[in-house]
Amino acid sequence: MKLKRPFEFEITPETIDSGTHWITIKLQNVSEDTLTNMDIRLHSMNPFFITVLGTGSFLSILKNNETGTIPFQVNAEATGRVYFTVSGERDGVYFYWDSPPVQLTVGDEIARLRSAFILTHPYIAKGTTIEVEAVIQATKGGKELDLTFWLDSPTSYEFIGETKTKMLESGEEVKYSVEISPKEEGIHEVFVYLFDGTRLVGKDSDAIWVEK
Repeated sequence: MKLKRPFEFEITPETIDSGTHWITIKLQNVSEDTLTNMDIRLHSMNPFFITVLGTGSFLSILKNNETGTIPFQVNAEATGRVYFTVSGERDGVYFYWDSPPVQLTVGDEIARLRSAFILTHPYIAKGTTIEVEAVIQATKGGKELDLTFWLDSPTSYEFIGETKTKMLESGEEVKYSVEISPKEEGIHEVFVYLFDGTRLVGKDSDAIWVEK
């Protein structure tokens, strides 16, 4: 169980096969308040990997230390992250709550894209060269994978680099990076994609503000 007040929560199972499956959210009210009229919704952070089926569920009341279980059906293609939201009343006053991301491991995955990160301050000047780093963690290993980088700037969406990873070993963590020099003012977002052949197995992004 993980804690984010007013709930302790867990999602089970956290490992599923590809295809359509049921998962269960367990919520325990760890506050002294009575929670009522709760609308609970599950959300996918990458619907290409995991699709949530259905519209949500309703929980009428959770008193102190009471636990509720809510089933959701998902269609899974690859490992991805989900989170869920709760809106309702806390001792008669409206409240909204969302969970931290929870990773659902799907099938016998080779590797996962742990993160994409722009290695600089949140703001930079135009023309500054910065580095974008992708972190890959092999789970099963035994393959070379393909990594591609794209930049979404205010007026264009362009390919900025690609690389083939080395042959990864189980549990190994590797980092790959590209450099970019944004030439426009505004928000720039870098997208990183990890492929096993033609199959997309990971996607992540990071953003930065470019000043004059």
